[in-house]
Amino acid sequence: MKKKTPASTTSAAPKTTVKKGPPRVEERQGTWFCENYENENVTINQASMKENVLISRCSNMAVDITEKVKSISMENCLRVRLNFTAVVSTFEIVNSQRCTIFIGVNCPSVAIDKSSGINVNMTKAAMQHVPDFICSMISECNITVPGKTEEADPQETPIPEQFLTKVALDAKGFPRLTTTPVTHGDHK
Repeated sequence: MKKKTPASTTSAAPKTTVKKGPPRVEERQGTWFCENYENENVTINQASMKENVLISRCSNMAVDITEKVKSISMENCLRVRLNFTAVVSTFEIVNSQRCTIFIGVNCPSVAIDKSSGINVNMTKAAMQHVPDFICSMISECNITVPGKTEEADPQETPIPEQFLTKVALDAKGFPRLTTTPVTHGDHK
């Protein structure tokens, strides 16, 4: 008679985590990558308006983009302060929390998706060409515009989700939002 072996015990599969690579800022094939930074300040000052910038997997840091670039994307970021001068096409932020964005001069379009606690600040120069805001699956997101005068406080306004929002200042310098539902094709 064969000796019985004890039943094998199954252990839980090892937990897999997304590994962050080393921090890097580098240009590759027309895109500047700023990735994996934590508790540092980064300045990207060699990008051109034919290049994109991707900020990914960064936390508790600041990024300054001093030149006009084609587009800027942020993904999977936490508590990142982004200050940029201008973009040709769009700024987008996805899967991020508690980020603060400062638009210096020009940004035609802002897309915020699957994010919370985002605050987009615009200067007087940026208010000359106010961006369109397209948002989906957001919470706690605000737009801050300068006051009517230098002494006036900035005006902060929450933005809704799943709508196209246009910002304009009224005669008193208060932000006024025009919001329309985003449509995805003709439903006749």
